[in-house]
Amino acid sequence: MIKQIKRENDPDFIFIEPSEMVVTSEMRQVIAMAKRDIALDAGPLITLIDGPNFDALWNERRQLITGQITDADVIAVSRADRISNSDVKAIHAGLSPNGQNLCSISTQEDSGIKPIWDAISGAMPELSLSEEITG
Repeated sequence: MIKQIKRENDPDFIFIEPSEMVVTSEMRQVIAMAKRDIALDAGPLITLIDGPNFDALWNERRQLITGQITDADVIAVSRADRISNSDVKAIHAGLSPNGQNLCSISTQEDSGIKPIWDAISGAMPELSLSEEITG
C-alpha cells in the first residue's frame, strides 16, 4: 500500500506512529502547530485496531483507544480475516459511537483497503458497518 501511495500521490512524508500511545487529537494539535511555521498539507489520520487482540486491548486500554479513534478520519479493524464476522460486527458496534468511518481490512485477503485508499486520495465517503470482510 505504501508503494501505491508513493506512486499515485507522491507525498513528501508518510508518518506512522508505532508506539500506540498517541491520541489523534494530540496529532492534530502537532500538525496545527507545524502549519504555523511551515506550509504543509496533512493527509487523513487513520487508526488501526487489531481485530484478534481487540478484547484484551479494549479491556486494558479503553481510554487510550477511545482517544485514538475519536478524532480519526478512518478507523480500520486490521487482520479481520483472523476473526469471525460476528466478532468484526461486535467490534464495529463497540467502536461506532466514537467514530463514523469504520472499515475492516485484511492484507492476506486483499480486502477492505479501498476506504483507506479513498481517504488518502481525498475521495473519502461516509462508511458504514456494511464495509466488512465477507467470508
